[in-house]
Amino acid sequence: MRDLAKRAIRGSIWIASASYSGFVLTFVSTAVLARLLPPKAFGVYALAQSYSIILLAVGAFGFTQAIVQSSSRDARLADTALIMTVVVRVILGVISVPIALIIAQYHGADVALAFFQLSLVQIADAIRIGLTITLERDLEYGRVARMSLLSNVISAVASISAGYAGLGASALVIRDAALSISLLFIAWLTARRWKLPLGHAFDGHAAKEIWKFGRSVYFVRALDQIASRIDRILLGSILSLDVLGIYHQAKYLASLPANALAPGNFQVAITTYSKIKTNVERLSRAFYTVQYFVTRLVPPFVIICAIWPAELLGAVCGPRWMAAEMPLRILALFVLSFAATEGYRSLFTALEAWVVLRRSAIIQAVTLIVVLPLLASFYGAVGASAATLLASVAAVTYLRLESRRHLIVVPPSIRGTAALLCAFGGALACRWGVAVAMPRQSLALGVTVSVLLYGAMVILWERGEVWTRCRAVLNSALSRA
Repeated sequence: MRDLAKRAIRGSIWIASASYSGFVLTFVSTAVLARLLPPKAFGVYALAQSYSIILLAVGAFGFTQAIVQSSSRDARLADTALIMTVVVRVILGVISVPIALIIAQYHGADVALAFFQLSLVQIADAIRIGLTITLERDLEYGRVARMSLLSNVISAVASISAGYAGLGASALVIRDAALSISLLFIAWLTARRWKLPLGHAFDGHAAKEIWKFGRSVYFVRALDQIASRIDRILLGSILSLDVLGIYHQAKYLASLPANALAPGNFQVAITTYSKIKTNVERLSRAFYTVQYFVTRLVPPFVIICAIWPAELLGAVCGPRWMAAEMPLRILALFVLSFAATEGYRSLFTALEAWVVLRRSAIIQAVTLIVVLPLLASFYGAVGASAATLLASVAAVTYLRLESRRHLIVVPPSIRGTAALLCAFGGALACRWGVAVAMPRQSLALGVTVSVLLYGAMVILWERGEVWTRCRAVLNSALSRA
């Protein structure tokens, strides 16, 4: 168990380093493209990507995930999962052709073309995942991290070049395509060098096992993907692509910290929880440790989005995006609920509690379908942001209640909440003085003050707990297995 903890923590550090590197590169490319492309281009991309992900949900069997959660180390299992996944993605690629023609009738040729291109990118992504899934299963995230870093550099350079070339929404599609194709090429080289499964064998018995797992997880994965993108499709159908672009960009900025933590909070966590899911005490300790760091690392960005939205948008995207100020302020609270939801989803995925995950996805999707059209019709992107927040809160509330059946219940941290409220109050108090006294430096100074103030409040309120947890993680990460 100690060896597992060390490997899990080292895996989290590796994948976090790759994630933060990718986060920085994507952030930079998005900031550059936001100055080169109008909101409508982002709306075209957001709508096309949403349709592509919902098409992908049709084949969301999770064959490769079966490798991560299986106790078997038989290479035929990974080979078979790779072949099955690629076959499904190719079928979806063929289906995307008539769907693109239908989309063209309702949303125009630009959205249809981007949708078709993104659907083809999904095939390359499927092969890449299948080639490297055994590395994830064994928590060998060092190699995965190095592949990810190089591919993100290629993706950022390609998208920025396309933006300067005046390719419009295609620049955003090129970013996804360059990332997937470069990852695929590097993964193939890695698989050949380290003799990883290359899909050279198909085993009928293994296929039955994989199909059984994939069938059980199918509706959960499909509903989750639909719930994550139904907001863009609804908004794109109700209002203009410009409004959708504003909402999409606000949600992108608000989701940055949760997405940066996602590999450790979801990807590594599932692998770790799967290995200790029969031991309630150890599982509870591992889950609450992950959630502790997630809920302490995300709040500073919540404060920044809520108090400095206009300055943040101006610095990152430019003056044309000021309409996203209020949506970003509302979605600041979405950051916390989204990060917590990902943590609970990783837990229930490891426990294979598909009914719970399916219900949470249904709750989120139904809330969006009912509330978003109503609010968006009257309040545009602001109403859509409020609906997204309500749907996320509903889902995480349900997941938290269900988690009590599987974990040793621990009361919520009053000290952590007090630290957040005190830091928020202090940042809000200095917001107006800083903006008036030094308007040009208000964002940099405001971010610095907010982060330092929040860190001081955490140390003040939680005292020894934060140091104890940090020392435990560092000792496990630095000690040799």
